[in-house]
Amino acid sequence: ASLAAYYTFDAGRSLLQARAESALLGTTRLLVRYLQTGLGSVTRDAQMLTTAASSLARGAEPLDAHQRAAIADVLKAALGARPAYRQIRLIGVADHGLELVRVRRQGESVVQVKQADLHEQAYRPFLFEALNLPADTSYVTELSLAMSFDEAATSSEAVFHVSMPVTSAGHLFGVLVVDVSAPAFLAIFRANLPKGLDFYLSNQWGDFLDHPDAAQVFGAEHQGERVAVGLVGERHVSVAVGKSGSVPQWMATRPIGSVAMTDKARFSDPPRPAQLDAAISAATRQIATLMPPDFNRLLVA
Repeated sequence: ASLAAYYTFDAGRSLLQARAESALLGTTRLLVRYLQTGLGSVTRDAQMLTTAASSLARGAEPLDAHQRAAIADVLKAALGARPAYRQIRLIGVADHGLELVRVRRQGESVVQVKQADLHEQAYRPFLFEALNLPADTSYVTELSLAMSFDEAATSSEAVFHVSMPVTSAGHLFGVLVVDVSAPAFLAIFRANLPKGLDFYLSNQWGDFLDHPDAAQVFGAEHQGERVAVGLVGERHVSVAVGKSGSVPQWMATRPIGSVAMTDKARFSDPPRPAQLDAAISAATRQIATLMPPDFNRLLVA
């Protein structure tokens, strides 16, 4: 009777797990399609704006006031039509990547930034990476926090950039960059999730790129904290420590893994919930003993 009960329990658990995995896989595939569609839309907008800027420029000649105003009108029209866009700019290849035209949101309005307030961007990946791309090819940056001088976004807002080289009369003239608000761009993901599910996105360092609680994005309240990471394999646990937002330093690997910890556990037939809880607590304590004492946050995967 006990053996039959165990096999019934095991079969039911396997069936529920398979159904849950299938549902999660289907949802993940749907989210990937939304992501591809969204990025494709931003890329098409960048391509259209690049073509417009190219037609208004005159080869390698500097832009005059009339050309700047004409390009700004095109960029403002695009920015006004896309709520997720925070600013759009045309950056030149000369003068250390000085912005030639930048339009941004100011409250409910879309404005052109004064020429005296334009910035050099030569050190930004969205510029120097795009300069090496063929025409009509886009570069998409990783998500990051908006720069402190970026008035178009709040200081804790996650953004990403889509950039594309601009050529005119056969000359590489500059780069067009679209700044996209990650929360606004990713809102469609959360809106289309099945009931009972939520959307989280993190980078390889454990920082949240998107989270239902905006305060958790990029550890906005924990900048500079030490983060311990434990990767649990079947027979080993690998331990790394680093500061939030930086590359962690791998410290050690210990011969404690999911299979090894399960082998040490003692279960009745079938296992009782209290036994499972005790096994999980024991495994957690074993992992915690491997971590250095001076970390602020622990991530286990």
